[in-house]
Amino acid sequence: MILHIDLDCFFVAAARIKDKRLIGKNVAVIGGGLNEDFGETNSDINNSVVLSASYEARKYGVKSAMVLKQAKVLCKNLIVVKSDHHFYKELSKKLYKFLYKFTPDIEQFSIDEFFLDLSGTNAMKDPLKFAKFLQNEILNKFELPSSIGISDAKFIAKLATDLAKPFGIKIIKKDDFDTVLKNIDISKFPGVGKSALKRLNKYGIFTLGDVKGSKFIFEKLGKNGIKLYENITGNGKNIVETNSKRKSFSHGRTFKAVSNRDEIKRRILILCRYLCFDIYKFGQNPTKFELKIKYLDKITITRSLTYKFKFYESVLHKIMNELFQRCDEFVNKPIIYISVGVGGFVEEKNIEKTLFNEIKQSDIEIDRAVQVIREKYGVNSLLFAKEIKAKN
Repeated sequence: MILHIDLDCFFVAAARIKDKRLIGKNVAVIGGGLNEDFGETNSDINNSVVLSASYEARKYGVKSAMVLKQAKVLCKNLIVVKSDHHFYKELSKKLYKFLYKFTPDIEQFSIDEFFLDLSGTNAMKDPLKFAKFLQNEILNKFELPSSIGISDAKFIAKLATDLAKPFGIKIIKKDDFDTVLKNIDISKFPGVGKSALKRLNKYGIFTLGDVKGSKFIFEKLGKNGIKLYENITGNGKNIVETNSKRKSFSHGRTFKAVSNRDEIKRRILILCRYLCFDIYKFGQNPTKFELKIKYLDKITITRSLTYKFKFYESVLHKIMNELFQRCDEFVNKPIIYISVGVGGFVEEKNIEKTLFNEIKQSDIEIDRAVQVIREKYGVNSLLFAKEIKAKN
């Protein structure tokens, strides 16, 4: 059985750990007014973007990705809290170590989501009892409310978690397809984006029950469509990918609208530092690179490319800069989100030694020295000059 844990309103819960007065209040965590990673100052926070809203605030219509100005109109007594990504990461790391005590087969799906494979553990005797125990332990030890889904299929477990929220537990097995899952809207299933939903609706697929016997329709969506079909029916690769087996890494940030493209490039460089730290930490050599940007009007563009050569941080900088040029189709529109990611990991013996001919031996040695320092003193211990924001 596979267990999926999702921390409820994680950013809000983290804020409440620091300030107990926020408990039970209408709270919005923003990701644009003060972003420490990017060196932002407190200017006009009303143009900031809501990263997470408490369930109390959601009753007024406040939701993620909403501009704070709009959220304040909906909820007059909204309490605004700045995001603290460093604190979130520390909490997430501590929770991961705690979960590792029960099984090493853990996949950290995001900063606040985890998959656990219970195969071969005592928890398999009674997964529901174990889930209740785990939920209480996470709340008592970390002050973090969570919802848990259980299934013999990975993404059905994730769906079960979504249906159990907030602070609930739900078990759904593949055999429950014709009963429990039948009438659930297809849009609720993990991985069904707006584009896929539109096409599926066009072919008469509106509920999970409509999926059965409709594989040929999903095949029209290509490889991703087939993968989605397998996940919905529970016949996909139900493998919990531990960190050592992870297929990708990514780092993204939401922030207040920025129009200056040089500033966007600087922020991409900063995200590359975090990404590079993970790549070296887990000894990976990526061959696939992806960059995503979101404009203020919510238009999102993603571009990717493949380079099967030896990885260096300077290479990552050049690739992401190139991808940004491809991504930025609306140069006059302000941007509110950036994400950088890598995948396609291969063993070093199967790749060429260099990516760009201009990489010098001295640059390679500098790259190695930088990683040694960061590994010992932390990801923020050494910055590139271009990462530092110029003072006005």
